[in-house]
Amino acid sequence: MVKEFTINLEKESFKGNLLDIGGKNYGIIYNLYKHYNKDTKLEYIENSKDNEKIEHKYYNVVTLFFYLNSLWSNVDMKKIIKECLNYLKEDGEIMIWDISKKYNEVLHCSIKVMLPENKMKEIRIKDYNLLKSKSKENTVKIIEPYFDILEIREIKELYYIRAKRKGLYKDEDFTNSNKFKVHSQQLSSKIFKSLHKGSKL
Repeated sequence: MVKEFTINLEKESFKGNLLDIGGKNYGIIYNLYKHYNKDTKLEYIENSKDNEKIEHKYYNVVTLFFYLNSLWSNVDMKKIIKECLNYLKEDGEIMIWDISKKYNEVLHCSIKVMLPENKMKEIRIKDYNLLKSKSKENTVKIIEPYFDILEIREIKELYYIRAKRKGLYKDEDFTNSNKFKVHSQQLSSKIFKSLHKGSKL
């Protein structure tokens, strides 16, 4: 039986440089970013061979849109989360949309995503691995050593987590630093989509 869900992202907007990490090219985050940043020049990378073009300590936001559930183990999830730290600025945020799955459970769902201008995008997620379990609680446990949780939303098996990176420079005033001024000139100038195979970034 196919489970059906609907999530509303009509008013979801992103500011600053964005790195969208995913195993499939849903194009949802990219189009949301483009809708609310119409005058911005976007650079879009789909090929994992171009990962060297992804800049370190450059992004204000990293998004994981229904990606973590595709990973096999907690070890793989932790690797991806730690890689996100390499690309985020010191005060950067991570935004995660995903779905929970229990052991001995088959996952087959349809998720309709409401977008601006009355557009709708449907994605399908299938997971027949009975030995795999994923949950919101598990995801929180994995990211908490590296991020401060800012917001959690949950609708049935679907969940959303927004968290801010824990940095070594919490007392530094970024608004007055030269490093911040340099990046502010490039704010909202790039969006990268990186496709992963396994746990490699």
